[in-house]
Amino acid sequence: MAPLPPEHPVPTSEGAALRAALRGSFSEIVGFLIPRVDAPARLEAELLAALAEDEALAAGVGKALLALPAAARQRILPVMARDPRPSVRRALFHEWAPEVLEVPRPLSALLPVAEWRELLKAALGDDDGGVRVAAAALAFDSGHASALAAELMRVLDADTAPDRELAWRAVLGLGQASDEASLERLRAIAASDDGALAAAAVRALAARSDGRATWRAAFSDARAEVRGAALFALARVVERLEPEQLADVEQAALAHEPPHVVAQALQAYRQRHVDAP
Repeated sequence: MAPLPPEHPVPTSEGAALRAALRGSFSEIVGFLIPRVDAPARLEAELLAALAEDEALAAGVGKALLALPAAARQRILPVMARDPRPSVRRALFHEWAPEVLEVPRPLSALLPVAEWRELLKAALGDDDGGVRVAAAALAFDSGHASALAAELMRVLDADTAPDRELAWRAVLGLGQASDEASLERLRAIAASDDGALAAAAVRALAARSDGRATWRAAFSDARAEVRGAALFALARVVERLEPEQLADVEQAALAHEPPHVVAQALQAYRQRHVDAP
């Protein structure tokens, strides 16, 4: 997509001020953009021109998307996602990707759902490893990983030798899937010798109704990090257990963890389900 032409010629000083703002903090960027959003086509053209001129401004443009009208945001975001410069694609996805992955936090509509999923699908197969890592985080965080299970499975294939950061995020994302192949992959990872990935798999399995038996078994795992993941899942991930299931999980946890730690996880679970026993 070619940049849209400005509504009016933009003074050099205005363009320079925009580029300076894009190098600043998020508040500085928003403070510059808000008074100018009444001329969105002009602002959009200037942002695209700045990006074309200097790839180092990509992170700033990524931040600026939050302050733009939806129509402008939905035009610029795909342009950046398909930019031939890896640094631009990487900066965009890293600006949107969360630093910490705990539970999904569905984003407000950055793009229509179908376009967002296609964009993430392409990013998961990107040649740039940084783009793939950020896309896997976004797939989980935005709650769209279920539609991207095939792509997440591919990044876990041994032949592609995924880096650990990417693999960890992909494993968490498979907790949103519901197919048999991803279930078996998660079970295999949970039983593997890789403690960090096994812990991620336990969290993912807890998010799936078909994975709860493996999650329940993780409370007796010899590895503290896997048991810790099972407790985290009780507190933050698993949904609506039957009273007898909850009692069974409590007993399994108490067999290996201090009572006060189990009590804290149970309290967090009950706070998420106020009608739970």
